[in-house]
Amino acid sequence: MKFFDYPAMASPETSQMVQEILSTYLPAEATILDPYCGTGRLLLLPWLHGHRILGVDCSPLAILAARVGYHSACENTLFEVGKNAVLSARKRRHVHKVSEEEAFWFQADTFRELTALLAVIDDLCGSTRLRRAMWLVFAEVVRKVSFARHEEYKLHRMSMSARAEWTANSYTVFDSCVRKMCTRLHARNALHGRGRFRFFCGDIAGSPALARRNEYDAIVTSPPYGDSRSTVGYGQVAKLPLMLLQRSARFRREFRDGNNIDSLCLGGGKCPAVEIARVPWKVGKEVTGSMRKFCEDYFGRLDIVVNSVRKNGIICLVLGDRIYQGRRFPLISTTKQFLVDSGAKEVASVERFLSWKRLPRTMQHRARNGPKFHSGMNYETIVAFQKT
Repeated sequence: MKFFDYPAMASPETSQMVQEILSTYLPAEATILDPYCGTGRLLLLPWLHGHRILGVDCSPLAILAARVGYHSACENTLFEVGKNAVLSARKRRHVHKVSEEEAFWFQADTFRELTALLAVIDDLCGSTRLRRAMWLVFAEVVRKVSFARHEEYKLHRMSMSARAEWTANSYTVFDSCVRKMCTRLHARNALHGRGRFRFFCGDIAGSPALARRNEYDAIVTSPPYGDSRSTVGYGQVAKLPLMLLQRSARFRREFRDGNNIDSLCLGGGKCPAVEIARVPWKVGKEVTGSMRKFCEDYFGRLDIVVNSVRKNGIICLVLGDRIYQGRRFPLISTTKQFLVDSGAKEVASVERFLSWKRLPRTMQHRARNGPKFHSGMNYETIVAFQKT
């Protein structure tokens, strides 16, 4: 299920390589932070090996998926409640009037079915674990029955002809997604992690309590690609589910900072910028506007990460170069140089070619005309630095 692994930025192979690095340099029961954790995939193996893990992400949907994955509900109970939810929702009167924005993304009948399901979920699910799992199922249903084009990086509406032929029954899709979730939970429940875990919804740049200096034995993360003005819109797929989920009073109470959907989907809040002079890349006329803002935001966050690691602690990053306006920005080499300038030494580096990685459609077209400009998106480097 897509949202169970949202945003799925780390492969099992990457996670295994990260764990091998950590096993070499960390003591048992270390404290590890992933400040941009997504669904917490990079933290799974450290948790299984007994480390204390802390994950932070600005997206409520990502944190919801992490909490469901690590604190799983009983799959048998989920299946029974799912069946009852559909039966109850079918009997529920639809009194909600569809707004203009809602009609833009959903058929009127589909939207009424969704609101009925959401109300029933809150009524039937007394257990926090069960309710979270149902919310995650609901998020996947919203994506499947909407007018949004599927399997794209950014949020786009279907063409008029496609919308005219589009038929979607929310109850049927919900039943199917519940079954898939039960299969996932059965697999996760078979895992027995020896460590402790906590997941927070927020932005580490604005959370002094999470970004305390010299607090963690290790930082393990795939750093953000920038703010909302420069990043590829991975987070846009979360916009529609969040728009519906915030109708739930219980969801709003659990994710109190979930008011600004756009900010939460695309990069979080503002970050204290580092001086552009500290960015280890020649700043010329070509580095202006969004790319300059990206540099300030990215290295500002990286500075926070470095400061939060203890002496002799490990900073393990999953990196890839970035394409901006057809030009390759050497994010891997500049990140390495920044860490060296910050007083860390490189202890490990592994490069992988990701033949399976899917580029955005526009980049696929451009890659045929100029592959040299875009090959960097298919390379991943895992680097580890030790703070001295």
